[in-house]
Amino acid sequence: MDYTNIVNFLGIGVVGVIVSLAVNFIKNKFGVSSGKTKLITLGLCVAGGAAFYFLSKMAIWETIVGVLLTATAFWAFILKTDA
Repeated sequence: MDYTNIVNFLGIGVVGVIVSLAVNFIKNKFGVSSGKTKLITLGLCVAGGAAFYFLSKMAIWETIVGVLLTATAFWAFILKTDA
């Protein structure tokens, strides 16, 4: 059985959570606006996805989109505190 896809899927999730935590830290530390937060999130997802791509040799766009989706979901369900 090939576990490469499962490992890559879990790796994308880990990178997404790290990106989400980094964006949350930057937002809380520097008090950036919503628009800037979105740009920071997009930039970190592209950078994190590209780094994961070079380390795992997965398809680049699938990796970046996976990181973006995971980071967004983690923020929405775990880190978001206002209703």
